[in-house]
Amino acid sequence: KVSLAFQLSPEHDVVRRKKVLTLQASDSIQKIYETISGRSGGHPLWPKDFGELLDSGTADAELFYGAGEKSDDGGPLWCPALGHSVLGDLVRGSDQGAIAD
Repeated sequence: KVSLAFQLSPEHDVVRRKKVLTLQASDSIQKIYETISGRSGGHPLWPKDFGELLDSGTADAELFYGAGEKSDDGGPLWCPALGHSVLGDLVRGSDQGAIAD
């Protein structure tokens, strides 16, 4: 299960989505991006403004995941998800209900 949040830049607030995606542990980061962007069918899951910036080329999408650790300021530690990664490499826990943020 993957919960989604989007941030236009460090100066902007994080926008969280209520929708939780259920994906396979073998799904690549590329497949997850295609799902979120709507390129694999369905509507994009990110905020409209976010998609417009990507479509215009004024922004690049970067995917991060919650490593399950705390940063120096007490918030979650966000790590970049490498393009060759698969979801199973990024989840916290090992059972069928494992979570990736």
